Amino acid sequence: MSKLTFVVEFEDGKEPPVHAHMEVFGGKVVAVAFRDALEEPEEDED
Repeated sequence: MSKLTFVVEFEDGKEPPVHAHMEVFGGKVVAVAFRDALEEPEEDED
């Protein structure tokens, strides 16, 4: 099974409702992160 990751930016307060098993582009949502999951974390400088 193929999986894709999208990051979609919305204006604050205008995010659409998201729920498990909702259909998107002919597939179903299996995981949601309410943040930019592709953003690289900052590395600590020691």
